[in-house]
Amino acid sequence: MRILLVLFLISIIVSCSSIKQGNNAISAHLIDLKRITSKPIFNKSSKITINESELCKINISSQWSSKVSKRKGFYSVKTITEIDFLDNYKDSLFISAHDETEDGITIQRWSDLIEINLLGETEVNKVVLVNSNSDEIITKYNTDYVSIGVSEPDNFEQIAELLDVLNAISTRCKSL
Repeated sequence: MRILLVLFLISIIVSCSSIKQGNNAISAHLIDLKRITSKPIFNKSSKITINESELCKINISSQWSSKVSKRKGFYSVKTITEIDFLDNYKDSLFISAHDETEDGITIQRWSDLIEINLLGETEVNKVVLVNSNSDEIITKYNTDYVSIGVSEPDNFEQIAELLDVLNAISTRCKSL
């Protein structure tokens, strides 16, 4: 009986130790994610900010550039989206610039971007200022992806680095 108790306690200690190592690895990957997304290649059309909300969950805040905001009819736009790497992360891909057309008419023009695809929808908080003196207008909508603009599509090294760290976070979270 004593042997079973000792084995049980050892298994608990080993289990707690591996969870702590997993948490440390996730924290290291999040530091890498913040470092990578702060590079100019990912901050031309919007300023990306990453914050951990819980273990394996991050908030991606995207403050659109004034040029993009103005093109969309606003003074400023900020979106905040939570990504749950444990339960709602599918994959991340680089998508080249392209136009979406319908019946031969361009309905949306997309720049080069990293697309973070989700398994299901998640809520986006969109904070808009119509002009410099207006009150914030907060709207919510659901999406099944988050995009990060890429201003240098030929910079394969930094694009690959971002994709790798996103997938590493997912892999580590799913192994907990």
